[in-house]
Amino acid sequence: MRRKERERAVIKLYERSMVSEPNFSFNDESEFTRNLINGVIKYEDSLNEIVNKYMVEGWSLLRLSKVDAAILKVGAYELLYLDTPYKVVINEMVEISKDYSDPKVIKLINAVLDKISKEVKWMKI
Repeated sequence: MRRKERERAVIKLYERSMVSEPNFSFNDESEFTRNLINGVIKYEDSLNEIVNKYMVEGWSLLRLSKVDAAILKVGAYELLYLDTPYKVVINEMVEISKDYSDPKVIKLINAVLDKISKEVKWMKI
């Protein structure tokens, strides 16, 4: 169930990135999905910064597809701001990316989220 909610958040954030209307609605989504979407929107600048910090040299969010960027932002938000175990977050985002991303990008998503999770664990000590 949570995987579908995470995937819905990724899809809605992707759709939001493709339109220019400020009244983008996602009120019909589950509370968890809305929480992910609102969190990514609220902390988008910080999430962009931390995700870019851990990208492989020569890569940035701007180089990725919008759906790959949404996957990374949802994963980063959940790692940084929610209490979901890091292994669950990484696994869920990798599984979601298998339906939308190139195999090389799936490895990148895994690596970036793993690096963020290590920073989060250090911050919580």
